[in-house]
Amino acid sequence: MNILKLEKRGCDFSENDLAVAASDIGNHRLCTPGFTVPAKNGKAYFLEFTHGNKWRTRTTNKRNGKPLKHPVRELVAHGIAFCDACYEDADGCCWRDNALWRAAYNEPRPYTEAGILDIVNSFAAEHYDRIEYVR
Repeated sequence: MNILKLEKRGCDFSENDLAVAASDIGNHRLCTPGFTVPAKNGKAYFLEFTHGNKWRTRTTNKRNGKPLKHPVRELVAHGIAFCDACYEDADGCCWRDNALWRAAYNEPRPYTEAGILDIVNSFAAEHYDRIEYVR
């Protein structure tokens, strides 16, 4: 059984915070303790998870397809997990992997332990079964 170790680095959720009512995480920001997640591409990643909403800007009328004078912002998904992934090169420089961020954003998953495991298992070399919170 592989365990994904994460640190809680943000504020804990408020008791009445509706933005994260469906989440079982309890914290606004989670990170790996270091470059500890090996990926299928051979890189070891440092991961940071936060939550938010996914929006889309609509520029055409839904009924007739004509252009709108003022674009409309529409909610696509509420309370999704955002994943930032960084890796070190041979010189010790740290780089963000935009492809992993984009893949997680294009397929929204909830900001829950199951959602985070689904994101990580989509690119990790090892399959993670559960999350353990470390200090």
